[in-house]
Order: sequence, then structure tokens, then C-alpha cells
Amino acid sequence: MTHSSDKPQGTLPRFEILPYPSHLDDCTAKELVFALLQRSRVNASEVAALQHLCSILAIEIDWVGNQFHNRLSKARLRHAFKQIICSALSIPEIRGKTIVELGCGNLNPLSSLMVCVMLGATTAIGIDLDTPQDPKLAAIAMARSAAWMLQDPDSIVGPDHPSREEMLFNLRGIDLAALANGDLSGIHNSPLQFLQESVHNLSIPDQTVDLVHSASVLEHIPDVDQAIVQINRILKPGGFSVHAIDGFDHRFYIDLAEPLDFLSIDSPNKIVIGCNRVRPLQFISLFEAAGFQVLEVDPTDTIDSATIQRDRLAPAFRDLPDDVLSVLRAKITVQKRTPPPAVISPIHVQTMRRRMRQLRKRLKRAEHQRQSAQQELEAIQRSKLWPVWLRWQRIKQRLGRSPNENQ
Repeated sequence: MTHSSDKPQGTLPRFEILPYPSHLDDCTAKELVFALLQRSRVNASEVAALQHLCSILAIEIDWVGNQFHNRLSKARLRHAFKQIICSALSIPEIRGKTIVELGCGNLNPLSSLMVCVMLGATTAIGIDLDTPQDPKLAAIAMARSAAWMLQDPDSIVGPDHPSREEMLFNLRGIDLAALANGDLSGIHNSPLQFLQESVHNLSIPDQTVDLVHSASVLEHIPDVDQAIVQINRILKPGGFSVHAIDGFDHRFYIDLAEPLDFLSIDSPNKIVIGCNRVRPLQFISLFEAAGFQVLEVDPTDTIDSATIQRDRLAPAFRDLPDDVLSVLRAKITVQKRTPPPAVISPIHVQTMRRRMRQLRKRLKRAEHQRQSAQQELEAIQRSKLWPVWLRWQRIKQRLGRSPNENQ
């Protein structure tokens, strides 16, 4: 911070980026950020004394960090909405819908669902095995997502969105002030819900959901068939399911291993290196077998099949077709089939008509018998034998016989 003597009195000091000590050259940016976070939590007063510098740092990092891989960024929110949710529903179609996100994550679990609520979704449910690792951060992230939508909705969902007044109305029941202060209770009694449970055993009632979506989740599930059965169960007939599936060996993201290295491991375990190793295109037949119609398959990452060393692959993967092995990531959009209307054959129609004729004859015969019995009873009542008949009925009842039995 510098202050020039030739500036008028009262001029605020200017901030300049000064050279940092050489001993910090060996520290990575990650280590420096962690150190700053730790210092701010242990000695907040020290960081508060540098509040202007920290504010500048926060703004610059927020601007530089607006990238897809930052789970708290606007770019990530825009991608989650435009590339996943809008693959099945247009923005007007979101109104009145129930939307479920599988594996919503423990860092920023409900921000994309907050957007859905602002666009008119009646219920938005996030499912994950973990609770939010930092509830305060998760709450603030939701408040920021709402603020972005109110300030510049075009940058997230495009031009086809409700008015700000409508979005504010859709936020009823959500306490944005509480969320902005890091309090997750701001979503209590709201359309937003977080459920900590397994996709293998969802508590959501049958046929109540319009859209189920996930991003990089299905490749981590041990029992894919059971997960798809659960998705089918909760979806309404005609409901949609959209899933981005990552078929990379996840060590690729840490030490740049080959993307298919984990297919060389011959193991009976369902999960290897954190993944079930089901290839993205193999999910097509799994969805079809569960009663879905595949609407779209979008391979987003591929490799040249000629570069695959099949002799290194485990037997379970060695003979897979080239197109299956070469697709590393894919987005699959499916729709739950609507049950076809019941078809009645001509023979069945004839049988039903015959039974109806038989029932009509039986009803006519029963009505004739009722009328005859009524006429007989009226004749007895008009005769002098009526008291005798009543007495005889009482005697039969005492003897344990039914009045309708013959003498």
C-alpha cells in the first residue's frame, strides 16, 4: 500500500502488488491458499487488518475461478443446467415439475436445484450419501446462485426464463437472508430438499418424479441394475432421465494415467479404483432392459480405438467392440416408456358379450322369482291362514330351522 506525497490530502492510498519473499517460490498456489485459510480461522484479526487486500484477492479469485471444474462457479452452474437438465426439459416445461438429482455432492449440493425452483419446479430433491461437508458454504453457494439468477439469468439459463417477479414468487418459503449468512435452515419448508440416502434404496414414492439427472455418478455405483430399477420406480410414465457418465480411470485426474488403465485389472470386485468400470455405451442396454426408451446418446470424449492395447485389458473387457471401448464420456437421455393401452381381442369381446347375456337372463329369472314370492306372501296375508303361518315360522325358528326351508 503506497501513498504519493503529490496527491491531494484525503486521497485514498493505492494498492500495488509487491514482490513476495523468495522463500515462497517453492510453495504451490494450493499451499498458499490453504495457509491463508488456516491463518484466517486461527487468527481472524490478523486477516481482518488486511481486509482490503483480502477483498481484492477474493474478487480476483472469483473472476479467475469461473471455470467448469470449480464446483462453486457460475460456469459450473450454467453447465449443469444447460447441458444436463435442458437435455430433457425446456425452461417452460420445468414449471410444476418434480426434479431429482442423484449424487448432488457434499460441497455444493443444491445450487442447480435452486435454479430449477426459481424457474417454477414444485419440488427439487438432491440425493447423496454424504451430508454437506461445510453447511455454511453450501448455504452461501445457494444464495449466490439465486443472486446470479436475479441479476443476470441469461448468463445461466439463456433468454427464455420467467420474469424476476415470477422468480421471486417461486422463491417463497426460502429464506435467502439466512442462506446468505450460512444458515441451511433457510430451505426448511421450501421446495428444496436434501436426502442422505443410497440410490439403491430411495425413499421417494413411486411414479412421483418428472426428471432424474446425475453427473459423474452412475460410474461409481456398485449395483447399476438396482439403481436403474429405482430410477424407473420413482419416475412417472413418460418421465425423463439424463446422466453424464465418466468412463475415465479416475487416476487420470491425479497423475495423468492412461484413461483405460483400470480395465487391465482383473478383479471380481464391483468397484475398482472407485469405479464400476461399466463403459458409458453399455448403459444403453441396461436402460432399455429396465423399460426405458433411449432418446439421445452424446459421446463427449473419445479416443482412437487403434491406440487401445487390448492384450493388456482384463478378459472381461478385451473383446468389447471398438466403439464401446473408445467412448470415455457420454451423456445419455432416456424416457420411461408409457404403458400401451390394453388391447381387447375379438374373441375376448365375444366372450364378454356371452357372459353379459347369461347375467341378464339370471337377473331376469331372479326378478321373476322375487315377484312370485311377493305375490304369494300377499295372498297369505289376505287369507285367514296368516296368523297360523306366522306361528309356524316362529316354531321353526325355535327348532333351529331356517324360515326358508321346506316343511
